[in-house]
Amino acid sequence: MRRFLQLFASSALSVVAAQAFGSPPTEKALLEWLRQERELALIHPDFTGAEISYTIEHHPTWCAPEALASLRRETAGRPDHPGRFDVEACDRYLRDGPSLEEAVVWSAEPTRWRYSIFHVRPVFSFAYFDAAKTGETLWSLTAERLTVYDDKHPAPPGRAVDHVASSIKAEIGSFVHGPLWMFYEPAMLAKPSVRIDDDGWEVAATSESGVSARAAGSWDAALARGFVDSVEYSTPGAGGETFRCTSTGWHADEVLGTWVAERVENHYQRPIGKKVLILNSVIRCDDKRLEAALAVPDLSRPDPIRGPLTITRVDDFRGRGVAPQSVSLAGARPRTLLESLATLRVEWIAAGVLVVSVVGLFLYRKHQGGAL
Repeated sequence: MRRFLQLFASSALSVVAAQAFGSPPTEKALLEWLRQERELALIHPDFTGAEISYTIEHHPTWCAPEALASLRRETAGRPDHPGRFDVEACDRYLRDGPSLEEAVVWSAEPTRWRYSIFHVRPVFSFAYFDAAKTGETLWSLTAERLTVYDDKHPAPPGRAVDHVASSIKAEIGSFVHGPLWMFYEPAMLAKPSVRIDDDGWEVAATSESGVSARAAGSWDAALARGFVDSVEYSTPGAGGETFRCTSTGWHADEVLGTWVAERVENHYQRPIGKKVLILNSVIRCDDKRLEAALAVPDLSRPDPIRGPLTITRVDDFRGRGVAPQSVSLAGARPRTLLESLATLRVEWIAAGVLVVSVVGLFLYRKHQGGAL
């Protein structure tokens, strides 16, 4: 948290000094502010004392009538065709609207966080997924299973939740900084292309690997700071991918002690489509609630987020390698059909988090070892 405040204060002071003689900012002032924001975007967000909640909407972007009609023809009579999932997603979207998830995040530091997802639509019984880290211990929780492991005794592939930290960086970071982590190589902001005029600013750069990134935004002379309105990047080659993010509704948040966007729209290619993050609330969280939220769930008492636990299995990998200490709870009731469907949906939620994090993980790993 101290590092965050130092960088935030340093950024504000440097921009105030640069703005003393007029507006819009000089190129030097803009880049100094942007580099500070980028550095903050690349570290794990430390918002000790805050509980952040937001809605996640998933919009398939391939449901135009002609495209959907073409997909129906391709998948007709072919139940194994991968495109049938796109057809089902479009039918559900056109009938019910976007799928909805509610997220609650506690992010104290890189070793103390929790990410809780509530699935709202489509409605499935017990459709939730939690992942957390406290010290060296990591755990995940669904309606039926608690998994626990640590840094020395990792969970097997498919059960680990380390990647969720990248989702926190990307989602919370987008609210606070815009996704400036896309400028993952320090050299990208060493000599970028810069445009500044009365309508705003734009900074574009290309990495040594050929990844292009562009950020655009506005400047508030009275506040002596900028705001990131959009960031986009593209990878080279015929099979390259593109991504675009917009941030709107910037406002000062007293709990976080910084400015945050009210709405973030992420535009991905298929099969993800458009992912919209809508900030619902930021409330103060005292140490007692934080510690309760991060603690490994105790079967003898309700979880502070999920209430009474309904799990029927505990897998504890600590000290056992890939062979966990597994406990099937005595007297556990049989699963209902809805609960079985919920488990399947939770697995899709977890997989979705992983897919959305792939780009962020790749860029963060490329950044490791770099410095401004």
